[in-house]
Amino acid sequence: MLVKVKAKSMNGMQLRFLKLIGALFFLFTVICSYQNANHFTHMNIGIILACIGGLGLIWLAAHLAAWQISNRVFVAILLCMAVGTRLAWVLTVDTPPVSDFLFMHTAALGVTKGDFIFRDSEYFVTWAYQIGFTLYQALLIKLFGTPLIVLKLYNIAFSVGTAWLLYLIAVQVFNEFCGRITLFFYVFYTPNIILCSVLTNQHIATFLFVLGSYFVVHKGLATTYNWILMGLCYGIANLFRPLGSFYIGCFAVYFILFELFAIQKKWRVQRLTKMLGMMVVYLIVQQLVNIAFVNTSFIQTSLTNKEPYWKFVVGLNPSTVGTWSIEDDHYVDPYPIGPERNQVELEMIKMRLTDKSQLVALFIKKFGVLWGAADSSVNWTLGEADRPILAAILIVTECLAYILMAFLGMIAVLALFRKKEYPKSSFFLLLLVGYAGLHLIIEIQTRYRFDIMPCIFILQSYGVYVLYSKRQKKKRPTTSGATEEVSLKNSEKRSYC
Repeated sequence: MLVKVKAKSMNGMQLRFLKLIGALFFLFTVICSYQNANHFTHMNIGIILACIGGLGLIWLAAHLAAWQISNRVFVAILLCMAVGTRLAWVLTVDTPPVSDFLFMHTAALGVTKGDFIFRDSEYFVTWAYQIGFTLYQALLIKLFGTPLIVLKLYNIAFSVGTAWLLYLIAVQVFNEFCGRITLFFYVFYTPNIILCSVLTNQHIATFLFVLGSYFVVHKGLATTYNWILMGLCYGIANLFRPLGSFYIGCFAVYFILFELFAIQKKWRVQRLTKMLGMMVVYLIVQQLVNIAFVNTSFIQTSLTNKEPYWKFVVGLNPSTVGTWSIEDDHYVDPYPIGPERNQVELEMIKMRLTDKSQLVALFIKKFGVLWGAADSSVNWTLGEADRPILAAILIVTECLAYILMAFLGMIAVLALFRKKEYPKSSFFLLLLVGYAGLHLIIEIQTRYRFDIMPCIFILQSYGVYVLYSKRQKKKRPTTSGATEEVSLKNSEKRSYC
């Protein structure tokens, strides 16, 4: 009995520490994103007034979320709007593939003609994990032809599918009201719309990672087959974007720290076995694909990163604040890919880790850039187009929405710290904090925020719920007010799966 109480106490301490780190993350994000918006617009008072106006729109969204309407109808309406906005953007803005996206699309076109020469290029030799998305594009081109609109329509499908999954997750983690708010924010957040015209691997990868996370919160390891589905989703997603090990690791930490000792002792070995089984499924997916590719006369390479230390070399470069460095690229370029270059890069990493004070300053600056700077989606979508007014509007809109979401995320975590409810939320908070910590030491781009934004959408929805429910309780007991409060209470019990 004493051991059980002690285990629960340790669990509570770990959870409080995680929530404290999460609250600090959102606080610093609010500060950094506000400073960035002020630097971009030079309108200090204007930003504050715009944020107040944004809170008014969020209040309206909360009213709609509390509306007594069928869950199916509400979700169907929002998903139709998601398709409409994304389709309108894709048909209106012609975004040609550039940079890495151009390399992969060009290679995909070659594959459809039986040309696999791309595998010998330095880009794919170094970043072999990009081959998975290249072959995915090649399959779609082979089936539907070369028009870019086909690939972009699939982007829309995965984006809308992600929105629906996030709704289901927020319902599981919090309640129906939060599910609706999460869906509302994801549908109308600017980068989620405009990046549909960019041939990035993030759309399909995010969908699969979110799908795996849905199985985590939807009964988790308590079911017979969820561990297999989780391993498959994370394993397949990793073929498109190498974040699978991160998700697997975060789930293992979450399960051991926050779930294992909360279940009955007789089930612990079984659940631990399933968790290990999930990891095995994940590894089997990776190995089967690697074996298939290595033994295929067309590919002849595995989807492993041939330059594993490069992201750390760049991420620890103080002169570029952890972003890509042409000087570092020129420095390591004379060395062949393999043990020799790896050794050179390891020496560079060791040298950059020696100055501790500079390292702390670098971490602070990197946090401000990754979590405070404007999202780069506008550059990727309108970089080749001469539409400065539209670009400025989109940047300002995204900045304001991002500030408000960070603020609501902070409210959510503080409320969770006080109430100690909704334990499943700790998984997404752990993912967010872990992702932020990882990017303190590896290369950063604001585009990388896209991969973890689903966690922010889920968490901030509870912030809206907290503020809206408190306001409703303060209202006088009018008929309409009573109806809205009942709808909030009922949202705790409603779900749509």
